[in-house]
Amino acid sequence: MAARIRNSANVDFTASGGDWTSAAPDYYVGLWVNDSGGVDRYLGATGKMTGVGEAVEDGETIRFAANAISLSIGPASGQDGGEAGLKALLDAANAASNVSFKFSLHDADPGTTGAGELAAAQEKGYARVAGAVTIDTN
Repeated sequence: MAARIRNSANVDFTASGGDWTSAAPDYYVGLWVNDSGGVDRYLGATGKMTGVGEAVEDGETIRFAANAISLSIGPASGQDGGEAGLKALLDAANAASNVSFKFSLHDADPGTTGAGELAAAQEKGYARVAGAVTIDTN
């Protein structure tokens, strides 16, 4: 079994308090599920989202339009979350009906661990962004 997950509304990341100078102009977007214990669990990430633009200056926003973010989660999904990501998604969904999702920005390939996320200490005002998703299973 695999799942295709897309953002069902705009996802905005806004720099505040300073420029995001270390971030590359092209990003990977990660997806996290917040389980019933309040813990963010990494599901997987997109391939590199090219054409995003330049590094983000203070007050600027990177916007991903609805359905622009798409990733596969499942045993054969390659760089995305793989089997561990699918298990995290299903565990969270089974644990509570009030599961929430967050998106993250990465300036390096996050692989299956979520590495390379923009650090709040490094990129002022950066935080994961809550968002709505559509999940298709097959």
